[in-house]
Amino acid sequence: MAASITDPRYAHAEGYTAVAFGKSGQFLCTGGSDSLVRVFYASKSERDQEAITLEQHSDNVLSLSVSKSKAISGDEEGMVFSFDLGSTSNGISVEPAGTVLRSILPARDISISGNEKQVAIATDDENVRVVSLLDMALLHTLVGHRGPVNSVSFSPDSAFLASTGCDGTLRVWDMRDDEPTCVHVGNKLSYVCEPGNSMEQYKARWSPDGRFIAIPGADNSIKLVERSSWDVTASLAGVHSKTISHLAWSSNSRYIASVGLDSKVVVWDVSARKSILSQTTATTPCQVDWNPRCNMLAFTDSAGALFIWDDVVPVEQGHAPPFERSSSEHGTLVNEKQQPDAAQSGRTANGNSDLMSDLFDDTAAVDGAAEDDMEEDILDAGEETADVLDDFVVDDDGAGYTEHQAPRWTVVHDPETHSFQPGSTPWINNRRYLAFNMVGSVVSIAQDASYNTIEVEFYDKSMHRDFHFSDSFKFSMAALSDSGCLFATTSREFANDQSLRGTSNPDEASVISYRAFASWSTNTDWVFKMPAKEHPRCIAASSHGAATHSFQPGSTPWINNRRYLAFNMVGSVVSIAQDASYNTIEVEFYDKSMHRDFHFSDSFKFSMAAVSDSGCLFATTSREFANDQSLRGTSNPDEASVISYRAFASWSTNTDWVFKMPAKEHPRCIAASSHGAAVITSLGMLRCFTCGGAQCHVESLPNRVVTCVAHKDLLLIVLESPGSIKSSTGAKRLEYEYILMSISGQSRLATGSCPVTPSSEVVWAGFSEEGHPSICDSKGMLRVLHRYWVSLDAVWVPILDSRALSHDRGKREAYWPVAISAKQFIVVTCKSKARYPPFPKPILDELDVDIPLLQTDSQVGQQEAKYLSEKLFYEQQCGEAQRAGDEYPGGAAMQARDELEQDKLLLRLIQLSCKADRTQRAMDLALMIRQERSFDAAIKIAVFQKQSSLAERLMRLKESRFAGDIDDDEDDLTMPADTRSDEDEEEQAAAASRLKSHARPAATYGRKREQDINDSHGEDNAAGGNEGDESEEDEGRESGGDAVADYAKPPRLPSALRSGNSSKDAPVHSALDNSSSSSSDLVARPTRPPTTSKPFNPFGVATPSKSMEIRRSDSFFNAVDLHSAALSQESSGSTTPAVGGMAVSAESGASAKRQQPQEDEAAPRKQAKKSGKDRAQTKLSAFAFKKGEQHPGAGDEE
Repeated sequence: MAASITDPRYAHAEGYTAVAFGKSGQFLCTGGSDSLVRVFYASKSERDQEAITLEQHSDNVLSLSVSKSKAISGDEEGMVFSFDLGSTSNGISVEPAGTVLRSILPARDISISGNEKQVAIATDDENVRVVSLLDMALLHTLVGHRGPVNSVSFSPDSAFLASTGCDGTLRVWDMRDDEPTCVHVGNKLSYVCEPGNSMEQYKARWSPDGRFIAIPGADNSIKLVERSSWDVTASLAGVHSKTISHLAWSSNSRYIASVGLDSKVVVWDVSARKSILSQTTATTPCQVDWNPRCNMLAFTDSAGALFIWDDVVPVEQGHAPPFERSSSEHGTLVNEKQQPDAAQSGRTANGNSDLMSDLFDDTAAVDGAAEDDMEEDILDAGEETADVLDDFVVDDDGAGYTEHQAPRWTVVHDPETHSFQPGSTPWINNRRYLAFNMVGSVVSIAQDASYNTIEVEFYDKSMHRDFHFSDSFKFSMAALSDSGCLFATTSREFANDQSLRGTSNPDEASVISYRAFASWSTNTDWVFKMPAKEHPRCIAASSHGAATHSFQPGSTPWINNRRYLAFNMVGSVVSIAQDASYNTIEVEFYDKSMHRDFHFSDSFKFSMAAVSDSGCLFATTSREFANDQSLRGTSNPDEASVISYRAFASWSTNTDWVFKMPAKEHPRCIAASSHGAAVITSLGMLRCFTCGGAQCHVESLPNRVVTCVAHKDLLLIVLESPGSIKSSTGAKRLEYEYILMSISGQSRLATGSCPVTPSSEVVWAGFSEEGHPSICDSKGMLRVLHRYWVSLDAVWVPILDSRALSHDRGKREAYWPVAISAKQFIVVTCKSKARYPPFPKPILDELDVDIPLLQTDSQVGQQEAKYLSEKLFYEQQCGEAQRAGDEYPGGAAMQARDELEQDKLLLRLIQLSCKADRTQRAMDLALMIRQERSFDAAIKIAVFQKQSSLAERLMRLKESRFAGDIDDDEDDLTMPADTRSDEDEEEQAAAASRLKSHARPAATYGRKREQDINDSHGEDNAAGGNEGDESEEDEGRESGGDAVADYAKPPRLPSALRSGNSSKDAPVHSALDNSSSSSSDLVARPTRPPTTSKPFNPFGVATPSKSMEIRRSDSFFNAVDLHSAALSQESSGSTTPAVGGMAVSAESGASAKRQQPQEDEAAPRKQAKKSGKDRAQTKLSAFAFKKGEQHPGAGDEE
């Protein structure tokens, strides 16, 4: 039948269009630039039916992959969705199955593994992501490409994954290990393509027989990479005149279809290494795919059209069909009448022989021919035997046996499915593994004909103890989980227990048995006898229904009869095993000046502890602790638990206390701080105590608590989310929640999700020295809870990736968390494979906090990370002080110094941005500046780097932010000096202080507010003040006395503009000249301050050559460091030194400043106001510093 191509069916809007056939061949899927995925029927009789439309995507669909039961699509927005495929009486059913991956980069290619357990996704970065299709969890991130990855392809057996990059590199990954490894790198196998352009990106594909990888070459050819050697063994070329963008293998690996930028669709015969068909299209084709069940292929073009090419391979000309004709894939039995004729079979056999001869060597062809001859002999022998049996049947009774003979059938597959138990092995030297996973192993040891021995060994010895027992049932399978082990047997000779043998037929009896590892209850083991003729095929067990595993931060398992019960920056608590009756507790402090080390005999055998500055809380869950007869109880002594508190020092006596827990209630985790103690029990009870032992609160929590920790008046509780999954194979997907509350239980500050790295779990929790709640997961990622003082704004911020840090250092070492102090992560470095700190107590290491930003290897990235770190801890101290109603730690001077450190980092970033000519970035950074003088330095940087446009915008921003914040708001607070009494001045100072405490955070931080109040006083005293007082007052303001306020008001307009002159064309200095207008003429302030249209003059109003001279030695850091020194001297009570070597021009109006001693601290200082003209000139030339020149009039002021 002649080949035919259907008319274009415009499935999508114009743009890149993807296509993929289903494995059954009944349908095909397309995805296009209209963000739709459509499913079309493939057969000629049904293809005109309406397509199934899926509208999950919101951006251009770029990639598709279809397996037997799933279809997965990815779009340009980075969203990858999964769909379940099925069949109904009406046809095909497609149902959304969830989100596979959320990426911020386009999903360029998708490949589903042959076993449908994993999917590989290529995005516009250097990594390949492998996601589990069982639980949609990210399994692996394959790192190695040096450019964006544009295609991925699994081998049919799922053992290898091929990936290609835009730089023309091919990488092959071995996926059989827990951590995939790169086994081959092929450089420059393909052409270099442009990232982000789907039409020009190529795709590499693995052949269905798993022998070759086909990859478009740089010479407009297709290169075949052989799996056995990873070498290029063949090349298909000579047809395409431009680069090949997409290709597809036929289901029998005989043909390859390719499309290129030359608008050609070409079909290649792999064995002959030549093309057999070529078709030119009107528009550029995008993708192509073969129907795996018939002689058909489909391709799409950039116009969004779908084309179906029927009877593409000319079989009538002697070419083999592009699919396998055996119907054994559809069933277990094949009717001989449905077999192809001998001629066709011969062509197929010859085709196979030719393919092997061409692609491999002559030996393979000879071996193949020999195998074919052997198969023919066997088939001939079978036919002769069948003929003999046919002749043996004689119709001697007239029943018609020979008239209606049933058709002969051939058995292709064994109808009995083979089952296996994961983690089990056959017998090896009288031993075999019944189960083997991350929990532990179960080994069966053959003893004699009557019994075996079962040995159960755990990896985590702190969870459970190894044990063994005699197995009279001779279990043949086991499933191991965190909470217990399930056993089963299918042996017919297991029934050594007479009660289970049965009376009729003991061979038909099977048993399943469960052994629990630990439980609060007794008699938790159970056994069931299976019904007659019913035997277990496979079994599974999980920890679902068991209590969540809890841990105590800073604790370790037993190591040589010692273990840490607590370990933090206060000290350590060590338990030393002595004998069966008692242990010894040693408490050691880091600060010996605070408390003395001590030890005592522990008759309770405490199993957990929490140490704080004021005391230590102990608890036990052991059933053998009750050496004190008064606590043992009479019914069941194993149910008694104890919590005990030991105070380190107190003004009172008898500060220690002990509580006996109720029956069947045991502590799960405990916490202690200087404000109290908390205990969370196995019944889900949160019990809060004061340091003196008073019970102040009790409430019920979900029985999913993982750990808890306390700091001052805060209590952090971490819980497992209901969505957490644990399996007996060790696979976990843990999700967590948190509760931050007061340790008295009176209020909750924040609750929500607690994120961890995928496939990891929480291993430590604590508080930073500044009060940040913190967690660390098993992948080494440290996070802090930020802005928890505002409940809805609380977020977890990652501040350090310790595993990446270890990798960067080139060492295989682990870090055991201890505490977070002064922007450092305090850890114990565990060498080699050690997981816990050794004895005696090791030396602590300090890891600097390093927020994981992008491109931290560059100078800009490093500065940004430092700035975010400074800002994070600064905001934490401000927020904690606000929550507790205290002042900033260290007072206002320390707060100003911390702000200045942030401004220094911002100024360095602004300088780097100006050098790189990134003015918008510099403007964005300037918006983060907090102090006014830092703004002057930013303007100076812009002028020095010749960024006049940036400097003009910075000047306007400074005017709107710092000019006249509260001139009008304090008018009602001022009165003439001759009418003010001491009481009036005190009341006015208090009112101004209240205004400063209720404003919002901004860059002014209170200095400009005080200046504006001073200006208001100066306006009332129209007679004027002396200029020397003004200089002294300026020094008081600039030296940082009230340099920092928690909040500041929004920017205000100049006085003239507030008086009604709101013209945008009015010069700024003109507005400032009229700033003495009366407050009665003031109008409402607009939301956005008007800007001046006067051309920017960075040199002020005077002649540029005399007013300003910019030199490299005149660095802005001198001014910033000088300001920091002034703050330091102010905090120590000394006067501010003169600005050595840094003079100010006459036009700037900024004179040298000095501290004026205050005679009466209760009364406000006398204020002086500058003239309007001087203020205008100051605003325009505040940055016009000149080194080594005294401005005119400086000596007069002195």
